[in-house]
Amino acid sequence: MITPIHARMARSSLGWSQMELKNRTGLSKTTLIRFEAGLGVHYKTAQTLEAVFTKEGLTFLYEDNAHGPGVLLSKDLSRRLSQEAEKPKTPNSRKRSQKT
Repeated sequence: MITPIHARMARSSLGWSQMELKNRTGLSKTTLIRFEAGLGVHYKTAQTLEAVFTKEGLTFLYEDNAHGPGVLLSKDLSRRLSQEAEKPKTPNSRKRSQKT
């Protein structure tokens, strides 16, 4: 089962805000904040998060004697994220023209 650090790493890898994750999972923002902070949530919440992240192409690594927890990206997800990063960004707001 995923841990709070897994959820933070997964969300960061995907470039999702907590609002984006809220919209994709149907969980409340408060629940997501509590989970990522390690404040305890229902088992079903962790299952829901893991299912959404796995569907996107993430695999979770668990701590062992040599390594800490981690997140792996599938090849498809890695390609998709690389393509998205290469797209030109459009500004969110228009620049105001300045009168001189």
